[in-house]
Order: sequence, then C-alpha cells, then structure tokens
Amino acid sequence: MMYMGKTKAGLITFLVSAMLHGLNFRLSAVLLSLAVYCYIEHSFRQMLADFLGCCVQARPCIRCDHKYRNQLPVQFINFGFHLLAIFNLAYLGVLLDNGDEPSRTEDGVTGIGQQLERWSQFNYSSHFLMFGILGLDFLFRAILQIIQYC
Repeated sequence: MMYMGKTKAGLITFLVSAMLHGLNFRLSAVLLSLAVYCYIEHSFRQMLADFLGCCVQARPCIRCDHKYRNQLPVQFINFGFHLLAIFNLAYLGVLLDNGDEPSRTEDGVTGIGQQLERWSQFNYSSHFLMFGILGLDFLFRAILQIIQYC
C-alpha cells in the first residue's frame, strides 16, 4: 500500500480495520479519529522539525541534520506530544468504556447520538484541540512559504 502514499495507506488501513470489526460505530468512530489524529500529529511534527530546525518527529532521524537534536527544548516539545497522546487516547477511550452501558433503542442497538453524547460531555475537546493544531500547521507552513520566497 505504500505506493499510494502514506496518508492514503494509513486511512485505508483504518477503514479496513473498521470493516473487519463489523462497522461497529463506537469502534469506527475511534479508529477514524485516530487516523485523523495520527495524520495531524505527523504533519505538525514534520513542520515543526523544518520550522524550528529540531529533531521532534515521532521517530529519531536516520541521518539527522537538524540544528537541535537532544537539547532541553526538543525534549520539552517531545514531552508535550507524549502528554497530547495520553490525553487523546483517554478521550477516545471514553467511547469504548462499557462501565455504564448506554440504554439501547427499540431494536436493541445503541444509538449513534447516545454514543456521541459521551464525547459531547467533554465538549469534543480532543477533536477541537487536534483541529486547532491542524490550523497551526497550516499557519506555520504558510509562514515557511513566505520566508522561502523572500
């Protein structure tokens, strides 16, 4: 699948995984959110690495030519991404928690609205946070484009 590009390959992987799990809404919503989150985080880390000249990608560079490799600011940025991942996974996991099983509809299936209400109790904070990071990514990429053309 790599000939399709990393983004398409990742999205297809999550789509196939959702289908293999029977298109369960709870699991599909979490998998789709994870796919989007992974893309946003990867894109933002890559942009930060270029913008700041530091090694902050998810995996260490093979031949690192970044100005900053393992200094304190780099470790601080990576720690921030670790905290973001913990928050996102805890937030997404709320939908999978069966501790207080939601009431079922007449046909015995949990409603989509009932499932999404769990996330709405947290004001969709993780989704808004990740789309805010995507906005920062677009902003910094535009700044990089302007700097390159000047």
